[in-house]
Amino acid sequence: MPAKTKTGSRMSGVPKALRNRIVGSGVIDVAKLKANPKNWRTHSDDQRRAMSDVLEQVGWVQNVIVNRTTGNMIDGHLRVEIAEKREEKIVPVVFVKLTAKEEELVLASLDPISALAGLDAAKLAELLEDLEVEGDGLSKMLDEMAEGIAKKRGGDEKAEVAFAEELLEEHNFVVLYFDNTVDWLNLLSILELPSVQAHHSKPGFRVQGIGRVVRGADAIEKLRKWGGDHAE
Repeated sequence: MPAKTKTGSRMSGVPKALRNRIVGSGVIDVAKLKANPKNWRTHSDDQRRAMSDVLEQVGWVQNVIVNRTTGNMIDGHLRVEIAEKREEKIVPVVFVKLTAKEEELVLASLDPISALAGLDAAKLAELLEDLEVEGDGLSKMLDEMAEGIAKKRGGDEKAEVAFAEELLEEHNFVVLYFDNTVDWLNLLSILELPSVQAHHSKPGFRVQGIGRVVRGADAIEKLRKWGGDHAE
């Protein structure tokens, strides 16, 4: 079900100053960090390798967010997971003080809001050209980004989906189009679409991506389950 909207929550006139919910920062023992039981994010092996490479090459540049009210992490689960595997002793954190409901709102919206950001292909391409990268995982991710930018700048922004003739002839299918990232991420979560590897035109080169073919019966089962779990 879609999120409930609270009506009448905005006052007319000049808005009040934004509240500062940050109450502290510092470092904390990795063992004392508490994973959020409602954390919905999952991480692929490729993402883990890329994040590990960045941390190895640069170090900490972003704090883990911890809600002092509940003790739960709100952001930074993957970084903490990697730190634990590296047997790091401490992690930099920023403490916020939120109610449990406010924590849920931030947990649900932080990444999707970031994902809605647009892309200046020219600036990103220029940035990628001058990077010095260490680590295969990070290099692979940035290479795929550069390849995607090249296709976009080459006028391939709306490439048509090619279906095999046997798919057209032997199967019923529907094509879903998403004009925003939030809905797309929701569908990925509901259908549990797996990571796949596709062969590139270059010999021996593979591209990691997300599977986009689902048996109709499996999709119906997952959608029914999701609907049952989110029924009022």
